[in-house]
This record gives sequence, C-alpha cells and structure tokens, in this order.
Amino acid sequence: MAVASKPGIDLHLLGGSIRRDSLAGVGTWTHQLVGMVSVDTAFISVGGITPERGLTTHNIAEAAVKSSLIKSARRSILLADHTKFGREEFGRVAPIAAIDTIITDPAVNLDLVREVEGAGTEVFWPGRN
Repeated sequence: MAVASKPGIDLHLLGGSIRRDSLAGVGTWTHQLVGMVSVDTAFISVGGITPERGLTTHNIAEAAVKSSLIKSARRSILLADHTKFGREEFGRVAPIAAIDTIITDPAVNLDLVREVEGAGTEVFWPGRN
C-alpha cells in the first residue's frame, strides 16, 4: 500500500491461488502472468539460503513462481533475515548467483555472507559500511 501511492511507480500484484500460510499467489494463472511481463526489479523472499543449494522455500509451487520472477526480472533483490542463511527448504528456487542483492539484518553469519558474496551476490544490512 505504501508503494502504490508513490508517483512514478506502477505496482502490479500477481493473482492465482493464494496460500493461507504465506499469502503467496501460486498456480497456473500466476505462471501465465509472470510469463507475460518483463520486470524491472523483483523483490522476493525465501525460506533458506545455502551456498550448496542456493535459494530454497518450503513450498514447491512458491518455488516455481519465485524462480520465474527472477528469470523475468532485470534485477532481483532478496529480502531475508539472518535466520534464512544456512537453512535449506524443500523447493529449489535458484542458485545464489541469480540474485543481484540480498538485504538482511546485522545478526547475519559473516562466514555465510563471504560465501554468498563469493558467488557474485552483494549482501547489505543496516549499519554495514
């Protein structure tokens, strides 16, 4: 709602079946919509980030939509708190290198940050110089 009122921004929401636990839009309609657009910047979230498995989430239908969004976007930004680093979920979304930037919090494990940045993805959090 805060973004929708800003001048110069066209905000689009995906339809489809809305999952009760995550409120994510998934399913055939969602995939069709993602396939019809070219996105400037995609903001996504995931359940897990590991150097070996990349980005993962708990639901395979959500993983498929997130993967499609990353592929359709010129730039992808991952919003993930420190608890997502080092965690692996069931559905694979994308390799870490598919994301341009990760925004997290200051409690993130610095060893995992180094591994992520080694894959070519920037990691930022409040207070980082």
